[in-house]
Amino acid sequence: MRLARSYSLGILLLMGLALAQANLWFAAVRTTIPLKLDGQVTENERRLEKKPGVDDVCLVTLDDGTSFQVDIAVYDAILPGCTLRKDAWSRQLHVDDAAIELDWSRDVRRMLWVMPATVLVLALLVAWAMKKPLPASNSDSSPHQNAE
Repeated sequence: MRLARSYSLGILLLMGLALAQANLWFAAVRTTIPLKLDGQVTENERRLEKKPGVDDVCLVTLDDGTSFQVDIAVYDAILPGCTLRKDAWSRQLHVDDAAIELDWSRDVRRMLWVMPATVLVLALLVAWAMKKPLPASNSDSSPHQNAE
């Protein structure tokens, strides 16, 4: 029983770590800093969310069919028909003949603190759950043993 609980809690911790890492990665990708880009913008779309202007979703589609979400700062710098060029991990995005300096978004900077803190809290909860005594087994007091 203890081994099954250890496996379950270990899986829970690994899933929490993976989700936190994915959350941080997708926020970083929206800045386009990790991406290599080379193509012409065929479409850009801004979808308004619950708080327009605050949590809008900005999508860009390139001529090769690739679509991806970008931060508002990147979205505001591009128009359909422009050509994007950028090396992976470069902080400079070339839009036609202009170079735009990229920086990590406020979301990424905040997640660099929040995601590790969240995983730490989860790890502490898992450690607490591991030390918590297992419930008493009911197999010792079977009703069939006392029925003589």
